[in-house]
Amino acid sequence: MDITSIGFLSETLFQRYNGIVRDSGDCIEVRTPANYDFWFGNYLLLAGPPLAAEIADWIARFDAAFADEPMVRHKCLQWPDDGRDTHAMRTEFERLGWEFDQTSVLAATVSKAVTKAPEGVDIREVTRAEDWEKVLEHHVLTRPEGFAEKAYRSFKIMRLAVFQALIYEARGHWYGAFKGAELVADMGIFHREGISRFQEVSTHPDHRRQGICAALVHAVSCLEQAARPGNKMVILADKGEPAERIYKRLGYAEIEQMQSVVLRPKGWDG
Repeated sequence: MDITSIGFLSETLFQRYNGIVRDSGDCIEVRTPANYDFWFGNYLLLAGPPLAAEIADWIARFDAAFADEPMVRHKCLQWPDDGRDTHAMRTEFERLGWEFDQTSVLAATVSKAVTKAPEGVDIREVTRAEDWEKVLEHHVLTRPEGFAEKAYRSFKIMRLAVFQALIYEARGHWYGAFKGAELVADMGIFHREGISRFQEVSTHPDHRRQGICAALVHAVSCLEQAARPGNKMVILADKGEPAERIYKRLGYAEIEQMQSVVLRPKGWDG
């Protein structure tokens, strides 16, 4: 099975460097051995939405694919949204306790809207150990609702270690927006052939709705397009959420949508 989705090409960018992307014929097995708690780094990529009648078979396929790794305690399936009606499938997954997610894939080659950082906000690359500690604490603070702090902290330490390793190999950068010594927003950007992928754009709850996120994304977009002109800059956003509207104002346009279902392991609920 070939990966033709820009969103999933950008998703598997990381596993191409430090994981496994294995063609299983009718699906792709994606693994991140450095972090088996990363649900969206350990999954089966399907060609399209499964039928409700196929769900049991795909769950069995996931179990068989990851049977050799006891650290994989979740289940995750993903696929490009091809526009088909998925109501029956979604209803069945949710009946089984899985969570469904719809994601917009946005792309641009140029950030069109000039957005300056608010007064007192300095945007710079994260390189120092003390700033990486601030990134960790920021991400733990802004973790998604329903995640226990201890489990999420462990996951995020491993996740940031992967990003740092890629940065060390000159495959990406991490940037922060600072007010004095305080980190108020941050994000990463990583690249492969023709694609530059944004990662983990996040703003501190006390500093939202001030234009900081837009200024950070714009600044990083400009740096990236100068360094790799013509690259398709790709960013993912939950469909209909405020972040999606911010990116669209900066000139990013939706090129496709992705869907996923996840069964959380025990111990992750806050």
